[in-house]
Amino acid sequence: MTRVVKDRYRLLSRLGRGGMGSVWLAEDLALGRTVALKELVHQRDPGHRAEFRQRAAREAQALARIRHRAIVQVFDVFTEDEDPWLVMEYVPGRTLGAAIEGGRTIAEAEAARIAFEVAGALQAAHDAGVLHRDVKPHNIILAGNGGVFLVDFGIAHLSGAEPLTARNTMIGTAEFIAPERVIEGRAVPAGDLWSLGITLFTALEGYSPFHRDDGDPVATMMAVVNTPVPEPVRSGRLTGVLRGLLDREPDRRPTPAALRRTLRGILEPADPGRHGREPLDRDPVDHDPTGREPLDREPRVRAPREHDPRARTFVIGGGARENEPPLRARTRKVRETSLQLSVSLAGLPPAEARRLLEGCDDRVRLEVLSLMSAEAAAEIVKSGSVREAAALLALLGPHPDTAAPILRLLPVALAGGSLGRLPLETVVALVRGLAPTESSRLLVRSGFRTAAAVVGALPADHAGRLVETLSLKHAGAVLTYVPPVTVASLLRANADGRTDQILETLPPPVRTQVLRHL
Repeated sequence: MTRVVKDRYRLLSRLGRGGMGSVWLAEDLALGRTVALKELVHQRDPGHRAEFRQRAAREAQALARIRHRAIVQVFDVFTEDEDPWLVMEYVPGRTLGAAIEGGRTIAEAEAARIAFEVAGALQAAHDAGVLHRDVKPHNIILAGNGGVFLVDFGIAHLSGAEPLTARNTMIGTAEFIAPERVIEGRAVPAGDLWSLGITLFTALEGYSPFHRDDGDPVATMMAVVNTPVPEPVRSGRLTGVLRGLLDREPDRRPTPAALRRTLRGILEPADPGRHGREPLDRDPVDHDPTGREPLDREPRVRAPREHDPRARTFVIGGGARENEPPLRARTRKVRETSLQLSVSLAGLPPAEARRLLEGCDDRVRLEVLSLMSAEAAAEIVKSGSVREAAALLALLGPHPDTAAPILRLLPVALAGGSLGRLPLETVVALVRGLAPTESSRLLVRSGFRTAAAVVGALPADHAGRLVETLSLKHAGAVLTYVPPVTVASLLRANADGRTDQILETLPPPVRTQVLRHL
């Protein structure tokens, strides 16, 4: 039988469980909406019961103080069977911790975007006098609509409030606690920035720098205090950001506002229209993160000028058919437009054909490239710059069978450079349509970081075959940027017996991390 708490909230499923309770997906029967219920389960003695009630109230007060798009709303707090519960906004998605589980990493640009949003949440919290004190991957939710949320203010500190944690007692996740908290027991705003730095390091590098495999929190905290932060090797443009966040002197760490300015400079040089992404100041839930155009939008074809002698090639025949459903009519119109264009463009110089294609809707361009021979399509792609070639190849990402013959006909430098400009999921889709030897040749030209991201995202067997086709020099350069646990698994399965030679090509810090997993 489904449990109903407070005669109002029907528990649907457990979203997560921790040392201090559980989070449930629930239905608010009074308002007919989905919410998240956080249940704090105390130990059965009066002292802990009182503390947990205070902690629930403290979290509700902390969240009520803050208004920011990256912080969930709290709706209510109540007690059921002497256990405190919080009623919060439900955000569908998964945690950053789940996304990087098993040594997986995220792309540099995605890490910068997540950090930008979390820094905004911390800035709002600190301005309201709230310290989070437990920033870590499992407390960052990546929503399905592209939003980023900082959650779990259960151990937050509020200015002007009495502390709930006993003196000389450390609460939080050991590997993410700032050194000044371990040494002096003091929580300061800069401590949240250190925790964000460790979170980013873990997400980019594929391992947590101070985590100890025996799980001993004391050994982990001693490492936080005594062990230098490993030099990041996979963080690219975020290397300087990590160094700043992980400065052992709290006063030298950036404020959330300064961090956001730095991250904005990293994020905004990219084309702001790519993937339909809005400017950084816009709320991410206000737009479609996929960037896809609505299906009911008419295909866009830029008509040539009146004096253009080729104007006759763009006359679209076949009007609407009687009683034809609108979606089918639009699909037929795209197909007819594309068929006529493919015939017309085949007779033009490639550069002219490419310029005319640039004026067409994406659906039309994709259809035209699919209808053309691979040779003709490759000539059009070759006629432009790397950026223009990447824009056309991006359309073919979901269609590797069409893309593969075109990629094979492109100059290696152009094809590789184009792949380096595409989203990771598009590159992976394109590469899976090629043989490993073909993939490796192009990926090396796309940049070692791009190649490493692809190796980390491919199925293990495909990634292993791809690495085996690389020279020792290139294998070492690529694997330097692959998470250590993934490198170890690839080397264990290495069929050509080059494990020792490849290990020798890796930088010593990376080799040390890989050997821990071998």
